[in-house]
Amino acid sequence: MGSPSLTYVVRQRITVARHVERYSDWLTKDHIPALRKAIPELAGVRHYKEEKDDLIRLTFYDFKDATRWTPATREATTRIREGWHAFAADMRDLSAQPYALIWSAGKRSSNDGARPLIVERLTLVPEKEDEWNRWSERMWTEELRDVPLAGVERYWALTGDPRFYLQIQVFEDDATMREKITASEPKTRPQYWDGWASWMPYVENLGRYVFVPVPI
Repeated sequence: MGSPSLTYVVRQRITVARHVERYSDWLTKDHIPALRKAIPELAGVRHYKEEKDDLIRLTFYDFKDATRWTPATREATTRIREGWHAFAADMRDLSAQPYALIWSAGKRSSNDGARPLIVERLTLVPEKEDEWNRWSERMWTEELRDVPLAGVERYWALTGDPRFYLQIQVFEDDATMREKITASEPKTRPQYWDGWASWMPYVENLGRYVFVPVPI
């Protein structure tokens, strides 16, 4: 199975650590089963926690390959977001957007939910988007060739202004992710960092995070 062509991404922060167990029970026993029953187009749900902060979570709702962004799909994503209202009192910083796959490469995709990810989220000056996408594809092709990276996926948001992008690096396991991070240090791969530096005047809202899978 390839990378999901349409996914709804929800980021949330649990207020305090004592709510994590209750949150996990609600997510796995109530929230996800109810959505799977209500939304037949839903292919799977993946859940991750931020490596440096166990309370920050990322949930992907992957739609089946034939699913397109239509009024019915928009309604389904609204239902997903509204499902989070049940835990609203014990969350902060909830954000949610639908994303469409625009490019992927490598031997692994993220949809099994079992592999660590590095997730970059950013916006671009609109007139530079096409050029940046071409540069990004060249850059990631070189990274896949030269460092232990199993796959790369790039998505753009289907709603919102400015438009957000997600770049997702997929790794076989934690050890190869650490190896890749070390191999991509500025002294080792200056071309990678110099390339990013040249784009910084046109990139906004950039965040880069390590997420590790949480079984659900």
